Amino acid sequence: MSQEVHAPITALTVTRGRPFLLKKCIESVRRQDYRGKVIHLILVDECAATIQFLQERYQFTPNFAWFEIARSENERSGPELLADRRNRLTAWAWTDWVSLLDDDDQYEPSHLRLLYEAAQKEQADAAYSHIKVFYRNDSPFLEEQWPWCRTQALGKEKYADLLQKGIVSKGSNEIKECAIEGFHYRVITGAWLLKRRLMAENPMPSDFSYREFVENKAEDDKLLDNVIRSGATLVQSEAFTLRYYVGGYSNEPGLQKQDAQKWEWVTPVDGPTDRPSPPNALPLLETDLAFYINVFEDLSLLEVCLAQLRKVYPYAQLIIRSDGDPNPAFKKITEAYHGIFFYGENLMPIRHGGKIVHEMLRHFLEATNSKYLFKIDPDTRVFKKFKKLPDYSAIFGTVQHQETLFSIQGGCIGFTRDVAKHLYETRYFLHPDFARERPPWCINQTLLNRPLYKGLTSFDWLIGWACRECRIRMIDWPEIYSQWLPPVPEGIEEKFAIAHPFKG
Repeated sequence: MSQEVHAPITALTVTRGRPFLLKKCIESVRRQDYRGKVIHLILVDECAATIQFLQERYQFTPNFAWFEIARSENERSGPELLADRRNRLTAWAWTDWVSLLDDDDQYEPSHLRLLYEAAQKEQADAAYSHIKVFYRNDSPFLEEQWPWCRTQALGKEKYADLLQKGIVSKGSNEIKECAIEGFHYRVITGAWLLKRRLMAENPMPSDFSYREFVENKAEDDKLLDNVIRSGATLVQSEAFTLRYYVGGYSNEPGLQKQDAQKWEWVTPVDGPTDRPSPPNALPLLETDLAFYINVFEDLSLLEVCLAQLRKVYPYAQLIIRSDGDPNPAFKKITEAYHGIFFYGENLMPIRHGGKIVHEMLRHFLEATNSKYLFKIDPDTRVFKKFKKLPDYSAIFGTVQHQETLFSIQGGCIGFTRDVAKHLYETRYFLHPDFARERPPWCINQTLLNRPLYKGLTSFDWLIGWACRECRIRMIDWPEIYSQWLPPVPEGIEEKFAIAHPFKG
């Protein structure tokens, strides 16, 4: 007799600066008694302490992974940012079902199982649980106060109203979530199990009005509005299986903890502001940047790329290496744009393993003293100067992934000098495993197609594998846009310093 198949579920968590809470969150996902596969995908909102915690305590597995996104100069804590990060997580999940879990909350062991069973029984698009509310010390929150109000007085008034409606009970920390039409007062983030398609088609809005700020209407409230409007079939599990801990930014100020992110209203302004630079911004000299390009039969693209590069960075270091193409025009163009040129062997075939990356690091370290290396392609365009770059060891650019292997898209990969030096001196990319027919970065059939059928290695996934195995900080950088396939969005030059690809 065959057992019922339970579909895989991805639990999505956004975190910043609270590894001591994240540990319990992770453990609660791992304790699930759900019979199907549970994947935990964590987005780190630019935080070195959290990355260090994850690297020291956990390993990437087919069921567990994390990645990091840097904040732009205009991004602040609050529901706008959280909505954006949660939407990104949803876009990167690959299972049909997703759940949401804040880093300071926990699932009871039966949480995902009961949600999935409820959804399957009713053939629903989403299911949600009820919640139990706790203080950080695990004691139950028994105050006769609704903790998600701006003031204690409003919280007591709201509590009295919900008491009459049977949502709360005196002397209990249990709260009923409700998405019934005509009375969809709230479904908190961690209570949900949704079809990924439903959330992708009805993302969390990332714009909030002043009235919504005053009313403390956060991203989970607006997600519920969208889901209700979509006409999706919703069902309750009727179980109190989410452990919610007070102390976050959406709670009444007297309950908020010091580690909570803050939601502060900032009046929108038009035009430039006098806002100071972000704390990690460094004064950059043009010579702090070195651009490296491998070329092979793409002469016309290269000339356009270099002309645009020199408009923005006339004094940046420039290195161009011909990967087996003897065309003398490459050297002439390089010299015309004040670069250093090298002819080299064609190193893209898989039999050379990671030698093409090792050679790039060698040329960069020997030919320049620059702080940053940017590997770009001939169809990459530099539109404006960076406002900031990492002042910590990292590889950065546009993060992409295949299941739980993350990498930086190859149209623009940034390295801090110390990371480049470490990878070169350890000769990491010369390991013979990278020259095998199935190198270690081929974690699935999609990645295997490149070496097996095309006979080629991959900059992107070699570097992604190196970050994973060597515990190098890899971060999605907000001023870089790089995708595998065109077209790029309109107005891209206004939003990003560097973009890729421009094939025409």
